[in-house]
Amino acid sequence: MGEAAAMQAAGGNRPYLEEIEALDELRRKVFSSVGDYAILPHEEFTAEKSNMIRMQRALSWLRRYAEDEVDKDIGFILHWIAFESLYGREENSQYSKHGKVTTAKEIEKFFDELKATEMGRVQLVEATITIIDDIRAAFANPYISTAAWYSYYSKKVPRAGGRHNPFAAEKPRPCTQSKLKDPKQYDAIIREVFLRMYLVRNQLFHGNATYKGHDDSEKSAQIVSGYNILRQLMPPIISIMLRSMEEDPASERWGLVPYPRIKDK
Repeated sequence: MGEAAAMQAAGGNRPYLEEIEALDELRRKVFSSVGDYAILPHEEFTAEKSNMIRMQRALSWLRRYAEDEVDKDIGFILHWIAFESLYGREENSQYSKHGKVTTAKEIEKFFDELKATEMGRVQLVEATITIIDDIRAAFANPYISTAAWYSYYSKKVPRAGGRHNPFAAEKPRPCTQSKLKDPKQYDAIIREVFLRMYLVRNQLFHGNATYKGHDDSEKSAQIVSGYNILRQLMPPIISIMLRSMEEDPASERWGLVPYPRIKDK
């Protein structure tokens, strides 16, 4: 990291940068024997190379966030790109012979893998409990509810005068520490959280939001809660994955990443 970046990181992001650097050091240790991870077009793309690329991609975006003081809009975007680096699978891509899998199913399967071990489940639940207020804020925001938007677009009645307001009818899902510690309740809560984060992601990535649109308190709130949730969950998620790869760098548990690096010769 350059001197300018180091000075910028000396502020509020410094502890986060140190956490990312520690995870990156573990990544290098786990995959020290891999060497060049690029493959020839006819060469087999191994799980070990895929795991290395997956971690490298995700950590690169988190490092970019941590090296600069960025606003929450950009912070959310960088963290979401890192998240997609972690859960994306070649088998679920548009090129797969099995057909494209919905994002909701991809994310659901990803969290199932994260919670497959007791260590992973405990670490994930503990991290989630620390952001319970942000989760409650996300659940209380009707404008990131897929159900409310489906209702809004499916109704053919006039939307003026409060005659059709699915957002006012939205009832927040209750979220407590005891619910997060219950495996079934946790699954339902984390699924709903990331469905809502995915809606925020779509609004940003598809140009359906104003940069720094803080004149709109509802939209500002959804960015803030989404940013806080992703920022808090990414390091423990990466830690869980790296610990599993430390036991078996060639594990096929996380699938192959889409778009491997291809070399000509």
